[in-house]
Amino acid sequence: MNHYIKIKVKYLILSLIVVVLACGIHVFYIWCADHPEICISVGGSSAGRNLKIEAPYISFTGKNGIDSSASAELKLFMIHSTHEVVCSNLKDEYKASDIKLDIEEQDKQLLFKYHGTATTFDGKTVDFEKEETVYFDLDAEITRHNSSS
Repeated sequence: MNHYIKIKVKYLILSLIVVVLACGIHVFYIWCADHPEICISVGGSSAGRNLKIEAPYISFTGKNGIDSSASAELKLFMIHSTHEVVCSNLKDEYKASDIKLDIEEQDKQLLFKYHGTATTFDGKTVDFEKEETVYFDLDAEITRHNSSS
């Protein structure tokens, strides 16, 4: 009887080790899927006609061979959409522009700071400053490419 209990305890301990290992692998998989390797590069672009505006170029790859999750890809889509809204408004309000973009990570959010000059349809040149915020944090490498404009 005592020998039987020792065998059960061994199987119980072995089973617990397998369960803990499986849970650890699952948590690691989820973490890798939610944290892809992201590089945001800011460089020259155009919103059409004579509208020069720097844009974020986003590249991402899965960590450790694990594809990124849908929620991570949605966050990257939100960055792209935020910039597209600014470009759309720029097309509607100005005939020419030369706008720079700075992206900063602060307090679990990304700040897009657009600054430069723009020319209205009346021919008046004005200072353009706009700040957009994306309310989530990305562990991203943000770089700037020098544009030859």
